[in-house]
Amino acid sequence: IAIHYAREMENLLPKVTIKEYPDVVDCKYHLGETYMKYHDYLRAEKYYKEVVASPVFAKNQRIFILARNDLGLLERNYYHNLKNSDMWFKSILSFDKRYSINEIRMHRIATTLGELGRNDFLRGRYASSERLLLQSLGIMGKEKNEDNDDDHTTYYRMACTLAECYCEMKEYGKALVYINKADSCNKFVTPPTSQQNIFIAKSKYYMGINKTSMAYAYLDSAFKARDEWDLHHNMNLFFEIENQVGQYELQ
Repeated sequence: IAIHYAREMENLLPKVTIKEYPDVVDCKYHLGETYMKYHDYLRAEKYYKEVVASPVFAKNQRIFILARNDLGLLERNYYHNLKNSDMWFKSILSFDKRYSINEIRMHRIATTLGELGRNDFLRGRYASSERLLLQSLGIMGKEKNEDNDDDHTTYYRMACTLAECYCEMKEYGKALVYINKADSCNKFVTPPTSQQNIFIAKSKYYMGINKTSMAYAYLDSAFKARDEWDLHHNMNLFFEIENQVGQYELQ
């Protein structure tokens, strides 16, 4: 149903201007978010870029920040372009200087630092990654709201990446500390997408301390978590909806 409404909204948006209906920018962000979730990255990119090119509304800064964050993720995960990914994440810090983020500001900054740390980890710059991730977790530790799932999810992801970083640095004692910190947030995050992170960190940890059977077991669990997520979030649903719409119009 959500996908059906997303396609209908996409057909209506060209007929509405920001002047007539300011919330059209919010609609574009949610379209991008939906397409991103279902791996239709080109459509997601189109709407995110339309959001960041729109005039900023002080009462709804959130979507302008989240669109930049998601473009950073898209550049990293779809295009594998870490330079452009960095650019989008850093644009959140520039946005804060220009407009002063007025909603959970430190959470936004912590997330940005953590994502930049993830990019440096992927480059193999482990010292820089460690520094950025520790900054991120330090802020999140102070700001974390026990009733806010987003806070736990952000802390969890950063802790998993830092655990991986320490495994690459062969500092397995420190890696275990952050695996345990991630596990402490585990009950607050939504499986199966986030489960993949902790399984990979644990696999690297157990491989590092020469417990290969445990390492392979967690690696297998990571693959299963990824496949389960992909099974429920793929573009085939969009193709089915488009076919249904086409048949309806033909009739």
